Amino acid sequence: MTLTQLRYFMAACKHGNMTRAAGELRVSQPSITGAIKELEREFGVELFTRHRTRLVLTREGSTLYYAAREVLDKVRELQGSMRALGEQREVINVGASALSYYLFPDLVSSFHQCRPEVDLNTYNFSAAELERYVASGALQVAISARPSDPSLHRRPLVSSDLYVWTHRDDPLAKKKAIDLSSRDMENVPLAIYRESSLDEDDFETVLRDMVLNADAHNVIFCSNQVENIRNCLLERRASTFLIRGIFDQEEELVGIPIIQGLTTELYIYWDGVSCSGPVLDFIRHAEEYARRKYPAARPDGT
Repeated sequence: MTLTQLRYFMAACKHGNMTRAAGELRVSQPSITGAIKELEREFGVELFTRHRTRLVLTREGSTLYYAAREVLDKVRELQGSMRALGEQREVINVGASALSYYLFPDLVSSFHQCRPEVDLNTYNFSAAELERYVASGALQVAISARPSDPSLHRRPLVSSDLYVWTHRDDPLAKKKAIDLSSRDMENVPLAIYRESSLDEDDFETVLRDMVLNADAHNVIFCSNQVENIRNCLLERRASTFLIRGIFDQEEELVGIPIIQGLTTELYIYWDGVSCSGPVLDFIRHAEEYARRKYPAARPDGT
């Protein structure tokens, strides 16, 4: 039984005639006839008898008539309520870097539980693209590295030490801490995440600090996708610099602190000119989410 079949049945009841019912609904007369026959076949009853040129409901047809009328009234009520709700829905376009997605996998679903009337559309872009889209209004809010545009409102979401991550069977994994001024990282194959962890200036500083000979570093792979870096580590092809705790769920990977205390930050930022209440609610939710998920990585300023 379908709603369409019930609507065809109710039209036939109203007009007592298949042809007139078809005319009202702007469908073919066989469509009406076929729908009623399918209902009769499904329930094993006869819904109409023919009296001269008019259809007359049987007892079983009368039972279906009152039940179908109630069902269709409820459907119309639900449709009206949902349309009214839809007119009030707020849509927020949220952008995030790959690192942000990896760190906050259930941020969107947790916000939806708190604010089910707000729709979130999520997009994954590079840090430069995110900043440009927020500034243009295409995105209402983004999470990535600190934006350079001074007109954007921003708050630090996570500030944490960088660790050296490597496979547990790698010789580096035996170290309690990494000293970048020594030869700890000399000739170590590196897979580098280029956005939202180390910007190019910081990365070059790290390379200078790693060894006296600038040619001694060995970057074999760069990517803006955390999964690519993770796979590289799991395959024992390289080590990397990434935020503390990012691979804690990976039993085969080990994070090692850096003596020099390098840090990285992720920011949440938005265009304050067109910022709505639901957007501010999402920003506050993201901050609370970050505090709960990474309590040891609290930002200390903007």
